[in-house]
Amino acid sequence: MSWRGAVMACCLMLMVAPTCVGCGAQAPVSSAPVPRHAGPPTAYVANSGSGTVTPIRLADGTVGQPIKVARGPEQVLISPDGAMAYVAGHLDLGPGPGLATLTAIRTATNTVVKIVTMCRTASGDIPKMAITPDGKRLYFLCPSANRVIAVRTAPLTVGRVINAGPYPDAIAITPDGRTAYIANAGRSTVTPIATTTGKPGPPIRVGLGPDAIAVTPDGATAYVVTTTDKVVPIAIRTSRPGRPIRVPGGIAVAITPDGSTAYVLSQPNPDSEQGVVVPVRVATGTSAKPIRVGMSPEQIVVTPDGQMAYVTNFGSGTVTPIRVATGTASAAIKVGKGPGYLAVTADSATIYVVNSNFYGFRVRSGTLIRLPGSVVPIRVASGTTGKPITVGIAPLGIAIDR
Repeated sequence: MSWRGAVMACCLMLMVAPTCVGCGAQAPVSSAPVPRHAGPPTAYVANSGSGTVTPIRLADGTVGQPIKVARGPEQVLISPDGAMAYVAGHLDLGPGPGLATLTAIRTATNTVVKIVTMCRTASGDIPKMAITPDGKRLYFLCPSANRVIAVRTAPLTVGRVINAGPYPDAIAITPDGRTAYIANAGRSTVTPIATTTGKPGPPIRVGLGPDAIAVTPDGATAYVVTTTDKVVPIAIRTSRPGRPIRVPGGIAVAITPDGSTAYVLSQPNPDSEQGVVVPVRVATGTSAKPIRVGMSPEQIVVTPDGQMAYVTNFGSGTVTPIRVATGTASAAIKVGKGPGYLAVTADSATIYVVNSNFYGFRVRSGTLIRLPGSVVPIRVASGTTGKPITVGIAPLGIAIDR
C-alpha cells in the first residue's frame, strides 16, 4: 500500500451500519468464458469521501445518479460477465477498530443488491479483492485482521475465513481460476489457495514484506514485489521461487498481454519522490534500463493490445505514457490533482484517470468544504485529454464493465 493510499484511508472518519450475512458452501471453479451483458460500457468510480459510486456512460461521458454504498468505498471490481460491480470499503470509527465492507451493485440497473460487513480493521487499512475468471468466487482481503474471506457471488454469501498468513495485502488469481496467490506483507511469504477447496498450501518464502503480485497470462509464473528491493518469480507448477531480481523501491507490477515483460513501478530513492518503471524480461529474469516517470508514482496499467503502458504520478499531477515496443516514455500528460487509479477500455482506445483532489478545499461561510474529484479521459492515439468529469469527494477506485 502506498503512502498516498494510507493517508487517504486514515483521514476518512465516517460511519455506517451495514448488514452481516452467514456462511456459504464452496463451489468448483470453471475457466470457461463468461458471456458479457449487453448494456452500454460504463465506468464505476468509488468516492471514498462521499460514500457513493458514480457511474459514467463512456459513450458520451454522461454521469449517472450516484449510487449510495457503504461508507468509505475504495476499490471497484467488475464481474467477468459485467453484470455486477463489487465495491470494497473501509471506514475508521474513531479510536479502535474500523469496518471493512463489501457492496454488490447490479450494473443493468445501477442498484445495490446487498451490503455486507466483512471484518474489523485497523486505521489506514485498505481491503483488497479479486474474482475468479468464471465470476463465481470472490476473495476479500482484510490485512490487519489477518483474514482472507471467500465469498460466493450468486447469491452473495460470505463463506469460510482462510488463514493465509499475517497481513494479507495483495492477491492474484491464475488465469485458469484454480489458485489464488496471497502476498503476506507481515511475513516473507506468499500463500497459494486452491479455489476448489479453499485450502491454503505451504507458504512460499520470497523475502520480507511482499505487497504486490501479478501472474503471467499463460499462468506459468507469479511475480512478487517485496520491500527488500527484490522482485521474486514463482513457478506456478512447482510453487518454487526463482532467482530474485533487484528492483529498489518496488510499488506495483503489471505484465504485458503476451507475457514477455513484467513492468515494475518503483520509487528507488526513499529521500526522493522520483519514480521509474523497470522492465523485467520474463524469459531471462533480467531487468532492463529503468524508464523515468513522474513524482510519487501510484499505479501502472498495460493496454489490452500490449502497445502502451501508463503510469499515474500522484505528486506530479500527470500520467506518463510508455511505448512497450521501444521501452521509451513520451511526454507526461497533465491530468489534475492527485491522480491515482486508472482504467483502460477493452479496445485500448481510452484511459480513464481518477484525480482524487484529496487536498482540495474551499471556505464557505467560515466552513471548510471539500472539493470533488474528477475522472479525465486520455485518448491513446493522440495522447490528448478530454473534458474532466466531476465525480464525488476523494475518488479512489475505478473499473470499467467491459
